[in-house]
Amino acid sequence: MFKIPFFGTVLRACNMIPLRRGNRADAIKAINELAVYCKRDNYSLIIAPEGKRRRKPSVDDCEDNFLPFKKGPFHLACDNNLPIMMILMVGNHRIWPPG
Repeated sequence: MFKIPFFGTVLRACNMIPLRRGNRADAIKAINELAVYCKRDNYSLIIAPEGKRRRKPSVDDCEDNFLPFKKGPFHLACDNNLPIMMILMVGNHRIWPPG
């Protein structure tokens, strides 16, 4: 997403940090450092618990349409004593289709 013109600039301006999924150890280290920074300065950290976007759209409020949640975000919250607020976004495929 950081490579998308204008959108990538907005992400960087909002202090978003890109993660490379190919290097798990570096990604975990970066997220843990970010959690310390967020806790210290009282910032929020937004993580998609599914880990990636689905290729097919959501259908109504059907729970079966979710990908399995990854455990990393929950370990991160527990390890750093951070609260979790779940947010559900439905219909994103209409305004931003995959690809």
